Amino acid sequence: MEYTEKVKKRLEHWMEHNNKHMEEYKKLADELKSNGLESASKYILNLVEHTQNMNREIQEALKNL
Repeated sequence: MEYTEKVKKRLEHWMEHNNKHMEEYKKLADELKSNGLESASKYILNLVEHTQNMNREIQEALKNL
């Protein structure tokens, strides 16, 4: 397998992994909010935003391979 193919596979895997984390972050944020911990929930939702930004950066990297 060519080097760029290996990198592409790795980056795609990281995006999938990040997506799974985002789902868990959203669930935790909902749980926190439901239990009266809205301020903590907001910080966890920030993780979702940061992870989305990470995935956008990965997508840009993929476009440049």
